[in-house]
Amino acid sequence: MKKHSSLLYLIVIGLGIMACQAQMQISEPQSLDSSTSLPEHITTLAKHLKEGNVREFYRETQFASTPSPSLETENIHEHINFCLWRTYLIAQAPFFTKKTFLDNALSSDSLRDTQDLEAKRNGIMQSIRYMVLINDSKHIKNSDKKRYIQEYLLPYCSLMIYQLKNFKEEKEVVDKEKLQKEWDSIDLNTPEGVEKMMLLINGDGNIPRYDIKLRNEKAVNTFRPATTRRPTSSTNQMIMYGLLKIYPDKYPPIEKFLLDSGFNKQEIRDLINQAVRRSPKTEFLYQEGLDY
Repeated sequence: MKKHSSLLYLIVIGLGIMACQAQMQISEPQSLDSSTSLPEHITTLAKHLKEGNVREFYRETQFASTPSPSLETENIHEHINFCLWRTYLIAQAPFFTKKTFLDNALSSDSLRDTQDLEAKRNGIMQSIRYMVLINDSKHIKNSDKKRYIQEYLLPYCSLMIYQLKNFKEEKEVVDKEKLQKEWDSIDLNTPEGVEKMMLLINGDGNIPRYDIKLRNEKAVNTFRPATTRRPTSSTNQMIMYGLLKIYPDKYPPIEKFLLDSGFNKQEIRDLINQAVRRSPKTEFLYQEGLDY
């Protein structure tokens, strides 16, 4: 496949329902090499999104990783193209919802699933690595560097940061007392009682099993929120590392990126203090960004 029109059609149709989650509009990648084909991994990801298979989408992101970040090869545009499409699709993908767990929960382990959150974090790290590599490459023209970084990778990265910062988990409320009373009231001496018991045990395709309901509540209210509260110092350090490489000695575009990504000015001050080592090269952040 030498052109991306068919994949574009899949994405435009399949991602329309996700537009409400986006804080900004992002452009789909346009390869500088029209002969570059899209690997099966990318078309599979696009297909899952089109069909609304969010869980399968995030599972697929774990099966194939971006080629090793080395741009000193003949396949430079192929590597960049793969990275652009992968991060673009991850940035467009919605998070799991409560319905995801109600429809798919088969065991307590499956309810600890945070593949969506991890994929967003990995997408941020991946986009920054490629921004730095592209910026430092001697084999890419400056005009092409600007296009890859400014038009694609920076917006993709910014959107994923915004999504994680504003992530709010749906709460799954289970009335345990009501369920227990319902269970205790079953009369196993009647056909209706046996049928009701089997329904509570096995579910009917719409009503999850009693124990799965309880695990849903535990997963959605405890496991996943705990994941979002884990320290992200390494991610923050990577963000600032990438911005300092792209915008050395330029505070205004760094601040704009962070504001667009959902940080307020106080959070930007905190981020700089926590993630940047003060030195002559970073002093401009404190002079321009902080009123010290």
